[in-house]
Amino acid sequence: MTTAPYETTSVQGQLTISERIRPDEAELFRSLLLDSLPTHYDEVDASFPDSIVDTATAGTDRHGYFTRTKRLFVGRVDGRTQAFTVASYKRGGAVKMGPTVVLPELRRTGLGTAFRRLVEDRILDDQHIRKLYLTVTSGNTRTLLFNLGLGYQVEGVLAGQYRKGSSELVLGKVVRGGRLSDLPYGRRLAPAPAGGVEVSETPPGAQELEAYLTPRMREGFAGIDGTFVHSILDALSEDRQTYACKGKRLLVARQPDGALCGAAVLVPKRGGAAKISPLVADHQGALLELVEHAVHAARQMGRHRLYAIVPELERDTVERLTAHGFHLEAQLREAYKAGVDSFVLGRTL
Repeated sequence: MTTAPYETTSVQGQLTISERIRPDEAELFRSLLLDSLPTHYDEVDASFPDSIVDTATAGTDRHGYFTRTKRLFVGRVDGRTQAFTVASYKRGGAVKMGPTVVLPELRRTGLGTAFRRLVEDRILDDQHIRKLYLTVTSGNTRTLLFNLGLGYQVEGVLAGQYRKGSSELVLGKVVRGGRLSDLPYGRRLAPAPAGGVEVSETPPGAQELEAYLTPRMREGFAGIDGTFVHSILDALSEDRQTYACKGKRLLVARQPDGALCGAAVLVPKRGGAAKISPLVADHQGALLELVEHAVHAARQMGRHRLYAIVPELERDTVERLTAHGFHLEAQLREAYKAGVDSFVLGRTL
């Protein structure tokens, strides 16, 4: 348990953080989230806090693919529950912070800042953690200023991320790592071959998909292995197609001879957008066919926005996406691998 003295005009005493959440605190956490988040985000229901509590209790995110686990921290002053925050651990050494909620009567007292600093210090005791990041809706000025005061910097603005007509700011803080002095270009996309490609949602076997994705994602992502591939395939089942279960759709491109030449994972997000990640293709024809099918599938699902996350090394892919109606919205610093930034490109549907 981490402790620190804490005193303001409203509260004084010993501030502690813990991951031992009592049943009454879990209920309070659920209530605070459901009272505050729908003000800024769409499609937030009881399944959202429930999934956080369940994952933190289990110690692993059984529905995640880039997310490995979540930790739920409670802040107490002299044993009295005051605040909560969530830390989502990602492949590659980044941690997404939030949501953070403080009891209404204790907001703007300094408690939230002291609490988050204690939590971040605890997280950064792990030398493998390179980066902390979070998102804040552009209309939530108070939360934006709170996180800027904690040393975060704005890395981009995502249009319509969690609510149509509302923008989401991405904030990050790199604590370990550093830019590579000479970034390689990454894989170039070959010209489209004769004969075209066929895109389907018939999933390949785990071995074939792992053999295809792993070497092609290695330069831009860390921690890509068989568990990553299995997490994608497991998320395709019909009973997983909910936000809480993080359902996904897998698009695969094959050449006329049946060889795999591209793959894209499409993930519907709360608020009406959909994400493509990863997006991997061997040539221009496969990339454009995958994107066209992703756009069509997202529209069928009623999504109003589609965005892709692409390592900056994949410059050919970035150029093709911008020519295909996507706009560069954010540059995520070292998001998935030390020394390698990633671009977020978005398109309104």
